Amino acid sequence: MIGEVFAGGALGIALGVLQEAVKRARDRSVTTRFILDRLKATIDSITPLLLQIDKVSEEMEDPQSRRVNEDLKLLLKTAASLIENNAELRRRNLLKKLRFGN
Repeated sequence: MIGEVFAGGALGIALGVLQEAVKRARDRSVTTRFILDRLKATIDSITPLLLQIDKVSEEMEDPQSRRVNEDLKLLLKTAASLIENNAELRRRNLLKKLRFGN
């Protein structure tokens, strides 16, 4: 699926980055694994539609369509960053808890 995503346009690359962030966060977190599994399933279900949107917007010369596409890319990159930061924060909190006790 990820190879398929990268084959899309810029939006496909942003989706791939988001999927990788979810995968890394899922591997590092036990407490949020269920939530991340649901998020991954949602991403997998919307990926074909977003890739189709990306393809159509590349073919169109409409500036409005391009702006929406750019906004989607920015939102996906922001989501990936938030997921990675959350996973890192949870990991640090767990290490701190183990180091200093309750």
